[in-house]
This record gives sequence, C-alpha cells and structure tokens, in this order.
Amino acid sequence: MLYLQTFQLPAAQVRRAHLPSQLAAHEWHLGDTATALRTTVRDLVLHIEKAGFG
Repeated sequence: MLYLQTFQLPAAQVRRAHLPSQLAAHEWHLGDTATALRTTVRDLVLHIEKAGFG
C-alpha cells in the first residue's frame, strides 16, 4: 500500500535555507541582498551569523 506523508520543515530551518538562496540570487552581494530583504547590511550579517553561517 502506498501513501504520501507531508513533512513540514520547522520555521528556523526554512529561514536558514532562505538566506543562502537570497544571497545567491543577488550574486552574494550583501548590500543588494539586504535591500531585497528590506533590512540593513548589519542586520543581514547578524542573521547570517545567528543561522550558523558565520
């Protein structure tokens, strides 16, 4: 018997995956990425470090 099970990632894991994809979309330019995310470069760097990418 086959069945599908849907898995939902925790919000923290979704956010952690979102940062690298946004950085890649903006060619790893912190200023452009911060602008796209409506934040400052400083806050973006803090988010990156908090996510464990620091």
